[in-house]
Amino acid sequence: MTAQNCFEAFTELLPPRPGSGLAVDWAAVEEAWGLEFPSDYKNLIARYGDVLLGDYLQVIAPTTVTPETCDEPGAPRGGMGFITADARETWAETEPTAIEAEPEELVTWGAASSADLFCWLTRGEPDKWAVMVFSHGDDIWTQYDFGTAEFLVRVLNAQPGVEAMKETPLWGDRNSSYVNSAERRRARGKRIGQGSQSTYDEGFAGRGGTAGQPVRDSVPPSTTTPTPFDERDCGPDPDRADDGPLRP
Repeated sequence: MTAQNCFEAFTELLPPRPGSGLAVDWAAVEEAWGLEFPSDYKNLIARYGDVLLGDYLQVIAPTTVTPETCDEPGAPRGGMGFITADARETWAETEPTAIEAEPEELVTWGAASSADLFCWLTRGEPDKWAVMVFSHGDDIWTQYDFGTAEFLVRVLNAQPGVEAMKETPLWGDRNSSYVNSAERRRARGKRIGQGSQSTYDEGFAGRGGTAGQPVRDSVPPSTTTPTPFDERDCGPDPDRADDGPLRP
C-alpha cells in the first residue's frame, strides 16, 4: 500500500473533472513552511484543487503564509497558515493526554462545516504522516495512522478504522458531491447573471469564527460509475500492529 495507490483509489471513487486542478509553486510553499508535503496531498491539489467534499470537508490549498506569518499585515484570513495556527491553539487548550505531540507538529489540511479540523502530525516521512482529526462538538482529537488519501477513501467506503467519522455526511458516500472554489465562483457568476443569489456556508473553522466561506453551488457530482474498491490497493496494512484510530 502506497500513497499513490490510495490516491488512485480516491480518483476511482470521485473521478476528477478536466481543469479542476490547482497549480502550486511547491518549492516556494515548502521553503516557507520548512517541510515537504505528502505526495497524495500534492496529487489531490493538482487534480481537484481546494475541493469541497459533500458540502462538509474543505481541502485547504497551500500558500506561503504560515502560522508564524498569518497575523502580519496583508496576510489573508482563512488560509492554511491561519487555520493551522487555530488548530495549534486548540491542541494546546484541549490538552489531549493519550496522544504525545507538540502543537508545532500539527499542520491543517482540511476544515469542516461543523468546525472539525483535519491535520497532519508532521513526524517522519511526509507520506507516512498520521491524520489528526479534532471533533469540535466533543473537543476530542483522534489519530489515524495513515495519510490523507487513505483516510478519505476509508471514510467514503465506510471502512473499519475510521468509525469516528460515522456521523459525518461523507460516511459511506461513494458518490459524494465535490466542487472547488474556482467552480463555485463560475457557478455563482452564472447564477448572478441569471438574477439568482448564492448561499454561503460560514461554518468552517478558524479564529474569528470561519476558515473560509465556500458557496453551496449546484455543481453536479461526477456521473461516472465508481470502480469497485479493492481493499488490497488501499486498506488495512497487515504490517501495522494497530490499524485503527488512537483516541485520547
